Amino acid sequence: MPRFSSLVFSLAVASLASATAVPLSSRDSPSSCCLLGLFPTSCDRKFTGSCIFSPPTSSPPTGSSPPTGIQNQTCFIHVKDTNGTDYGYLKPEWTKYGLYGLFNTTTKDALKVSFEYNLTALSGCSMKAVNNPASQAEFPFLGGATCSEDADATSIIGGDPSNYGCLVGTTESPPGSRPVSGEDSFSLKTGRTTAKFESAIWKYDSVTQELTTQWINPNKTTVATKIVFSTDPGNESLYLTDDPVAFMAKYDGNYSEMIFTCEPTTS
Repeated sequence: MPRFSSLVFSLAVASLASATAVPLSSRDSPSSCCLLGLFPTSCDRKFTGSCIFSPPTSSPPTGSSPPTGIQNQTCFIHVKDTNGTDYGYLKPEWTKYGLYGLFNTTTKDALKVSFEYNLTALSGCSMKAVNNPASQAEFPFLGGATCSEDADATSIIGGDPSNYGCLVGTTESPPGSRPVSGEDSFSLKTGRTTAKFESAIWKYDSVTQELTTQWINPNKTTVATKIVFSTDPGNESLYLTDDPVAFMAKYDGNYSEMIFTCEPTTS
């Protein structure tokens, strides 16, 4: 697996040799809406967040109309694997490597995110943590970043299991943008400066409440990614890959493909 024990060793070497790599083994077309309540709601903001919306399958009551335009959602993220094992809720805290991968059995102290989705926007949306610890305020968005040397070099996720990403804390990037250079929680904690990030990776299905991910590669192709969790103690982390089976076959360790569900909250 992409073990972080080797990452720790590499960090030690890096601190002595001033190397920047921390190896693991083995803004372009903004959409039409903004993050309501978190940023100014003018649709002229440079960075905006939007999600594709799946309209209800049933007809609305007589005299009412289906929702249109920008919709707001706030929720906890409930996590299960594809075998049905319940992991509880994603926690707001990062691991020591600046990655998301910790869970809580209840919504108490669970990560709460807020985002807007649009009925017609095809780009992904950015989800902002409502209850980030103060120590994580610099990177308030739940986003993705390249976290393998191969992916760092090309900014590509997908096409090969060695081109993978991780769920990290980021600043905001425009919907539909190519990978952005800059610091994120992973680079903050590891000193790795070659990673690229995107915040607008999320797609939301308002009928099933499922949250899925995508990555925009440098050539502007959109890759549908899956979330894979490493369950090995000390290496808990959530990876992004286009092929979980190939990823699990390439890297030793214990993995599960995960399903994220938005559990709405008004509090």
